[in-house]
Formats: sequence, structure tokens, C-alpha cells
Amino acid sequence: MKACIFLDIDGTLLDHEIGIQESSRIAIAQAQANGHRVCLATGRPKPEVDDEIQAIPFDGCIYSCGAMVESHGKVLFYKPFPQELVYHMMHLLQAHAIGFNLEGSRTSFLDPIGYDFFHSLFQRCMEDNSELARQYMAAVRMHPLQKLKETDTLQIMKIATFINEDSLLQEFDRQLPAQLKHIHHGFHEGCTNGEIYHHTITKATGIDCLLSHFDIPLEASIAIGDSLNDAEMIRHCNLGVVMGNACEELKLISDMITTTSKEDGIYNCMKKLKLI
Repeated sequence: MKACIFLDIDGTLLDHEIGIQESSRIAIAQAQANGHRVCLATGRPKPEVDDEIQAIPFDGCIYSCGAMVESHGKVLFYKPFPQELVYHMMHLLQAHAIGFNLEGSRTSFLDPIGYDFFHSLFQRCMEDNSELARQYMAAVRMHPLQKLKETDTLQIMKIATFINEDSLLQEFDRQLPAQLKHIHHGFHEGCTNGEIYHHTITKATGIDCLLSHFDIPLEASIAIGDSLNDAEMIRHCNLGVVMGNACEELKLISDMITTTSKEDGIYNCMKKLKLI
């Protein structure tokens, strides 16, 4: 039986210190040559996926934790937040001093906390060139919140959060609308980052969409990830593989642990499973 493999980006396909390993590119190409499908499953919205990753010929792509699913340029599923929910969440986040990025299918909008977070991060990656950092943010369609127009609120699929010492996190989570979930990742760059997305729309539902499109049974599915937003797909797929650098919570629910994103984790996994 030919497999359908779903790969996360950050911390799985992409290591933020060394980039994409050549062994991962080789593994993806060899798996596809052997008749397997290889798909992307990321929390990022499509505009924030780098050209280098977009250039890899994936059979399908799951964006924004399942809110948008594509295969070879064809949109198979698209579920943005209702407009009134976007406005409600903006008010709720601001009232609790939580920074945010409204992640859309066309463009994203950051409040001052979120904008400063990404600007500082990109600036350090670009030899402290502030203007280059701003240009990069514009290129990946990440804009300051003041540029948000009413029509832009119709394409928001997920919200990234930036939680610092001034944030009222527990009170915020208590007031979170029932149809949403808020996961918190680790402390990084002076704050804890998180993600807010549909409670019933996840990477797992995106996987079901692509499997149905390809007419591939769930029994042939393999998920590879490293962070909490991968939990649903790790549980859902027939085989859930986590990277050696994955968070401990994910390792506890995995079927297999491969090496880290710096140590040919994707290649070693596919080799061990005899996909390549």
C-alpha cells in the first residue's frame, strides 16, 4: 500500500538554525518517486510559507492548522473565521494585553506587540538591518494592524498570540469562545507564543480532506511533527512520528520518535519505514 506522508514545517522540515536539510529534499523526492504522496501540514497561513518551501512539489498542502487545504493549486477546503468573531477576538486580546497576528489567506495583520516581535526576530536574521526586516515582512504579507480594512477581516483563518508578563492569560482563556482553542508553546524571544484556531478544524481534518481527494485510506497515513499543533494529526494518522527535538507532550502520544531536525530526522524516518 502506498503511503501519504504529512510533514510539519517549523522544527520538522525547517530547522531555524540550519534551514532545510538536503537529506529532507532527497527523502521527499525519493518517496514520491516510489509512488507515495508527500504533503505539507503547517500552522502557517499560505502567504507566510517561504518561497523555498513552496518550491518543493508537495502533493497537497494544509495551511493554518487545517483552515485551508490545497492540492496542486486547487483549493479543496477554506474556512475563515466569521467576521464578527474576528472583531470580538481583537477586542478580547487587546483587553487582556495579549499581542496577536491575524493570519489570513491573503495577508496577515499584527498588533504592535506582534509586529515588534517579528520585526526584531527578522532584523537579527538580517544583520540588524531594520529596513530589510520591514521589507521582508511586507514580502510575506505581514502588515501593521492599522492597515487592516474591513474586507481583510473576511479572510482571517487563525490567530497567533504573543504572551508576556503583562498579559492576563488565565482570564483570557476563560473567556475564549467555545468554538476556539488556544494552545501555548514555549518561551521564546521574551514571550510565550500561542495559536488560536477552530476547535473542530485542525491538521487532522485537513488530512482527511486530502486523503479523500487522493482516495487513500487513513491506514496509509503517516504524520511527522514536533509541536503541540501537531497533536491532532499525530493521534489521527495511522502512524504518528515525532522529531527528536519535539516537545515532551508530543513524544508521549507518538508511535515513533526519529532523530532531530538537525540530524536528518525526516530522511531517517522514511528510511526506517522503507518508504525510500
